[in-house]
Amino acid sequence: MEELKLYLKENPDKIQRILEYYNYHSITINNNEIRCAKVGGDNPSGCRIKLNDNLSATDFTTSYNGDIIGLIKQHTDLSYKEIINTIKTITNKKVNGHYKKEVGIFDDFFNDIYLPQQEENDEIIYDPSILDQYSKYKWNLRFLKDGILPSSQVKFHIGYDEDSNRITVPWFNESGKLVGCMGRLDSDEQTNYKYLPLVAFEKHKHLYGLYQNKKYIEESKVVYIFESEKSVLLGDSLNYRNFLALGGNSISITQVEHILKLGVNKIILCLDEGLDTKVIKRDIKTIKDCLFMRECKIGVILDKENKYLPKGSKASPIDLKGEIFEKLKSECMIGGQYVGIK
Repeated sequence: MEELKLYLKENPDKIQRILEYYNYHSITINNNEIRCAKVGGDNPSGCRIKLNDNLSATDFTTSYNGDIIGLIKQHTDLSYKEIINTIKTITNKKVNGHYKKEVGIFDDFFNDIYLPQQEENDEIIYDPSILDQYSKYKWNLRFLKDGILPSSQVKFHIGYDEDSNRITVPWFNESGKLVGCMGRLDSDEQTNYKYLPLVAFEKHKHLYGLYQNKKYIEESKVVYIFESEKSVLLGDSLNYRNFLALGGNSISITQVEHILKLGVNKIILCLDEGLDTKVIKRDIKTIKDCLFMRECKIGVILDKENKYLPKGSKASPIDLKGEIFEKLKSECMIGGQYVGIK
């Protein structure tokens, strides 16, 4: 553990990756500390991680004092062991440009922790052959029951990791090169971590579905932004080809820049039911800050009265299929370049 902390101390960008994975935001790195806001928080200095040997951490809103592991534990339902192993997964170190095997990640959840084959313009690229370890069926039954057609599962290279019992969801960059792979829990267990990285990557630098849906977004000039990869898959099955996913509820500047390069004139946020409006406002601000002189409207699908999305369901606007999604678009859309949410 001491070795890991020392490594992170010397590589604060890795700490930023960890914090972003756990949905901390407004992250700033100074000479000897990192400041950020926690999930649902709006104070960019609410949490502090000192860049010392212990990675001492403080949550000023709860008076917590400890280290970065304890800070994350305080804000999640995970154990110390799970957090440490996830950090090891996220912060893979190169070993001669190939992958190394590590055993015991999440009690043998992940047998192989893959390391990058190459880097292109500071972007980590993996050899697609690493996906060969995952079972390739014609379709996944759970996804099929949720309305995701076999054709969409094949198109997006959905597989299955039998060791962790997770549905594998690869991420590709806009050129179609493999940048990482998430594993979606194949059960109805209620957890905040349905998705976990099987092949670690910097999610905030990418958008799920960008490679497959790029040309449709460029043609329509409109993009719908969801939280989950599953929403993009379901959208594809329902013939919505201008969907992208963040892999979370926080949009990054890099993600916005990817979107704007597509020449869109309208960005519609379609975040999950029940999400704190503070998070939505933060995402809108991130988009607005990137617009400069560009003409691009921002919209939000927000079922505030729970007319269609059941209260407490955390449902995506596309979960109830196309007819309801069209009603949400027509009845629950807040539009305009400057969006006001009360």
